[in-house]
Amino acid sequence: AKIGDHVGHVHGVFHLNGEVGGRGDLKYRGDIERGDNRLVIVGGSGDFNGVAGKILFHNKNRLGTKTVNEFDLVR
Repeated sequence: AKIGDHVGHVHGVFHLNGEVGGRGDLKYRGDIERGDNRLVIVGGSGDFNGVAGKILFHNKNRLGTKTVNEFDLVR
């Protein structure tokens, strides 16, 4: 993802195929700026039904490109 200087509202779904940690979807949403490093997980399906938590990501460069580092989940 690439984030500019302005706050943006994002939402989406990560699909995990079961190779690592479970099979199903994780739904996320939140407001994000260039320096932010997390989004809220608001639900899921399959093995992730009823979960909540956060997605932590890393800023790859000063332009705002980000990569996912980890999922921190609770049921």
